[in-house]
Amino acid sequence: MRHPPASLSWSPRPFVLGLAFVAIAVATACDPERPIRSFGATTGVGVVNAYSSPVDVLIDGAVRVSGVPVGAYSGVDVATGVHTVSVRATAGGGTVGVSMTVVAGRLVSLAATRAAGGALGAASLEDTNAVVPAGATKLRVLHLAALTGEIQVWRTQPDFAGRTQWKFPFLYSATISPANDPFIQSTPGSWEVRVWTDTIGQPPNDSTRWTSPLAAVSVAVASGGRKTVLILDKEGGGLTLRVID
Repeated sequence: MRHPPASLSWSPRPFVLGLAFVAIAVATACDPERPIRSFGATTGVGVVNAYSSPVDVLIDGAVRVSGVPVGAYSGVDVATGVHTVSVRATAGGGTVGVSMTVVAGRLVSLAATRAAGGALGAASLEDTNAVVPAGATKLRVLHLAALTGEIQVWRTQPDFAGRTQWKFPFLYSATISPANDPFIQSTPGSWEVRVWTDTIGQPPNDSTRWTSPLAAVSVAVASGGRKTVLILDKEGGGLTLRVID
């Protein structure tokens, strides 16, 4: 249902994905100043660090990636089937994880989150309501920047060039659900997503502010495709954006 206005190279080793509008794979770290990332076909698990310190990634109890930086997305090749995907603070502490089904040809994604009281949490980013009809595209925006607080997010979409607010109020949540974090449907083409921490002003009503967001990304989505924009705290302060399939 349309909402009116209201690839990447792969390595068989664990990798931390850096940013860009082009495909770049980095073996052990990512540049937090280059945050935009879009993923192509690969089979495995991806974990985004939306926690407040580096985390390790475990698959079925074995550490596969260590020290994923705040705001980074780390992917690891994993055989198809059901696996326990867990995260733990690199500095020490217990593990938190969920059961996930790895499917051929893509990364299934998990977020290490900052739960109530600052505890480490884990939330699946897989969505059971994300089937894309033929000739359409879908996009969602997830606010995973726990230290940033309320934000203001606006978009344009392929079938409507007007500026539309994503959600109000847009608050951080350590849990992800289709009801609270839906995909928006449109036609094939480019989406524009812009973010402000000023929640009082209305950026679209001011051309200067519209062209000067705190963070922004253009996301091209082909027919039948879907993408997710992740809004994350950045190591050292500020926000970073990442785009995943």
